[in-house]
Amino acid sequence: MVGAGGKTGKLVLSKLNSLGLHAVGLTRDGRDLGIVGSTITYASGDVTKFDTLDRAFKNAGGVVFTASASKKGGDAAHVDYLGVSNAAKAAINNNVPRLVVVSSGAVTR
Repeated sequence: MVGAGGKTGKLVLSKLNSLGLHAVGLTRDGRDLGIVGSTITYASGDVTKFDTLDRAFKNAGGVVFTASASKKGGDAAHVDYLGVSNAAKAAINNNVPRLVVVSSGAVTR
């Protein structure tokens, strides 16, 4: 779950938790978001840094990408464009069978 700290990411994690599915929520700093559930863990992953996604995607059955540019970090070109590219490359590199991208596609204003 890439972009777990945002509104959409939190909703996806909560839904996965309610279904009893194991999920790893990625945020830039790996902080625990307080979504309680034995199936939810957290790790750090920065979409602008391929190596962090490559490590995080090992053994993943699927990846949901909901990261977006925000005042807290990253501009649209780096998050919505480079970030999706890095996630796709990391998914291919780790044989992840499914990558779901939820994005406004706001590469430029």
